[in-house]
Amino acid sequence: MAKHADKAVPGSPEEWLDEFSTFSIYEILPQIIDLWGINIEQQVASKKRLFVTSGG
Repeated sequence: MAKHADKAVPGSPEEWLDEFSTFSIYEILPQIIDLWGINIEQQVASKKRLFVTSGG
């Protein structure tokens, strides 16, 4: 569908993926760990609310 909208879209998925630059996972690892920590905190808080409201 994208090819119909934009003729510059490559013909194969491999060609399309080759257009993206790569980066080291170590460059973004701190942000991933921060987001993971925030997610865990939210899950714990949600479970605590569920426990309190269910009368457990």
